[in-house]
Amino acid sequence: MVRTKIHEKVLDSLSIGFNIVKRKVLKDGVVELLELKLREISVVVFPANELATVSDVKQAISRIGICEDTIREFDDALAAKRWADYCGTGRPMVSWGDLEWTKYMGGFAVVDMDAATRDKSFRCPIVDVIDGEPCIVYAGVIAALEAVGKDDKFLKGLLEKFPTPKEEPEASKEEADKPKSDVACDIKKNNEALQQLENEIAIAKRARVLRELQEQFAHAYEHFAKK
Repeated sequence: MVRTKIHEKVLDSLSIGFNIVKRKVLKDGVVELLELKLREISVVVFPANELATVSDVKQAISRIGICEDTIREFDDALAAKRWADYCGTGRPMVSWGDLEWTKYMGGFAVVDMDAATRDKSFRCPIVDVIDGEPCIVYAGVIAALEAVGKDDKFLKGLLEKFPTPKEEPEASKEEADKPKSDVACDIKKNNEALQQLENEIAIAKRARVLRELQEQFAHAYEHFAKK
């Protein structure tokens, strides 16, 4: 995992791909880049520019707030889509070139630049956009921990920022103390009541059919009687 390799100082440099939008050639021949369109950022061992180094692996995520609702559901696919839109141009993200990469990378627990496709480079999202603002979601962090390993120090540190998770309400004392035999008895009574209702419905249907047959017979009898 890239984050671990950065912590271990195995990876500490960047390869940055971009298109030049505006530039200016100075008198001494130096080209000053005024505006760029970022295409790619990769963590590498040997950078083309020795000044392109990693300064802080947690900087992007540290500016994102915590969702206080620890029982909020987390759909990783929808969260990743909303996060991509947020990191793009303010509109739904239509191409990878729309993203602010340094911000986007911070929304995932796993960033693997060696993955076969760009889609697979970013895994285990932990950020969602709620009411227009990004925040780290408890369920996303839990899912990421299960995927990458429960010893991940970064994710464990994030968990410590959340309030104590809400517990499911306990059953009432009356329900808790209720013997299992009584519960079974209640189920049996409910089943018997349901069966009785089904029988009554069947009887009502048969009575309706019988009335319809009687009416048809009466009409037929009257018709032949007139002849």
